[in-house]
Amino acid sequence: TDGHSRRTNALGYKLIDKYLKPMKSASLVSAATSASPVSVYQGDHVTELDLRRVDANYWKILDFKLLAGRLPTLEDEQQGRLVAVVNESVAQQLFPAGAAVGKPLDLGGQAFRVIGVVEDAPAHLYAYSEIWAPVTSFPTSAYKDSMSGPFVALMLADSAADLPRMQ
Repeated sequence: TDGHSRRTNALGYKLIDKYLKPMKSASLVSAATSASPVSVYQGDHVTELDLRRVDANYWKILDFKLLAGRLPTLEDEQQGRLVAVVNESVAQQLFPAGAAVGKPLDLGGQAFRVIGVVEDAPAHLYAYSEIWAPVTSFPTSAYKDSMSGPFVALMLADSAADLPRMQ
């Protein structure tokens, strides 16, 4: 009625990269999408699973138990490599005959390679997914220029004393 309105959106990658990552009060800042459905193609079989695109800092902030292979690195992200990490349940579901690491994985028409398997994450809002891929694996780089979008920022403080400055 007063002519003012407010709209709340999720964060865009550009906002996180330009304004949050340079913060001196946070020891690490990560940009991650929410987990969203993706079609996984294996021959003529299609499975719907949850995919989260994350940057390399995501793996440093959250404490995943690596069961096989490795986690994506900053180099994977910078090179735009189509690599993926799957959780233990998905590894068993998609590759019942053997190890998932090194296997191809068609996610929504993009050809990825599994480089790691992690223990199933709890249903925590920012940790849960079934598949993780580097943020640079989006089909286009348009996400880099957006101030709003599908991202959340995860921030790690060195100590509780840093939290007021981060806020």
